[in-house]
Amino acid sequence: MNRTYSRNHRTAFITALRKTDDYWSDCFGQDFYQLHFTDLFSKMWLSGNLPLTRGEAYRLMPRVSEQTAKKYLNQAIARGYLEEIPNPEDGRSRLLRLTPDVIERLERYIDFSLSTYTGLPASP
Repeated sequence: MNRTYSRNHRTAFITALRKTDDYWSDCFGQDFYQLHFTDLFSKMWLSGNLPLTRGEAYRLMPRVSEQTAKKYLNQAIARGYLEEIPNPEDGRSRLLRLTPDVIERLERYIDFSLSTYTGLPASP
């Protein structure tokens, strides 16, 4: 294996990774300390928080079964991290989107991660 980075660089990376993981827990709690929630919340944020069907939300967590994705969505809804809204195209179904509180927490987490990895302070 070609060693591009020194042990010190790798140690600094692992330290930053641990800090950002710990901060995720600070923002969302131990119950949401799973990569699947990171996938779900960050992909929804990247989409501009466009409302999604449950099926679309399941696909944002590709490393779990649909049954497990359902469980995670229900947890996020119960905690108030996702909100269900009426589907204007189908009155029998509901759409999902991040709550304003989760958007604020996620953006705080992103800012913390950027400063941790880059060493740059957050912009005013």
